[in-house]
Parts: sequence; structure tokens; C-alpha cells
Amino acid sequence: MKIDSSGILCSAKIDSNKACYTFSSFVSLSNGSILATARGGNNKDSELEGIEFFRSDDEGENWSEPWEPFKNVKIDNLKGSLKLCYLTEISDSHIIASFCGLIELLFQEKNYLMLILKAVFQ
Repeated sequence: MKIDSSGILCSAKIDSNKACYTFSSFVSLSNGSILATARGGNNKDSELEGIEFFRSDDEGENWSEPWEPFKNVKIDNLKGSLKLCYLTEISDSHIIASFCGLIELLFQEKNYLMLILKAVFQ
């Protein structure tokens, strides 16, 4: 394998809610675009973290501004956050997203879980 080119998906912003980006993933869509996700937060493990989505229509040369479609995650009324997201296109208009999340239970215990969502891509 040989590296053909490289680039930057997103840049962290010091002293902000996006000071740390980790856990990126990419999927090539049938329409030719690339959809990427990355976990952004103010540090490595944070209540303020979330999954940001980015899109490229030129084979990864340029990326859209991020958007965060899954904010304020709650599971059984418990606050949670999403740590990573893997995407799979299942049709021209639908994507399955598999998430690893963290929920804060009573007494600040942390439990991890996996979520699977089917979403319409527009």
C-alpha cells in the first residue's frame, strides 16, 4: 500500500468544545460523495462530546462544515454522549449508523452501549 495523498478533515480549536477530535470514520456513497464522522469534544472524555458529520463531493479534497445530527442523547431518560460512529450505505437514500455511546447513570457510573440507527440521507 502506498499513500497517494493526505489532508485534514477538521481542525481542533483550543479552549473550545471542539478542542479534541478522535475516532474518525468514512464511507463512500453511491452518489460519489464521501461522508465522514469524527468525535469532537473539549477533551478526550467529556460530557460535551458528540459525533460531527462532514461531507466531501470531490474525493476528499474539500470538506463541508460539520453538522451534529445527534445532539443531547438520552437513553431511558439518562444523559449520554456518542463516542464513535460507523456508517454503511444500504440504499441510495438510507444509511445505517452504528454508535458506541456512553451513558451517565446514578452515582456517576459510566456504562457503554452500542446503538444502531437507520437514517434517511439527504
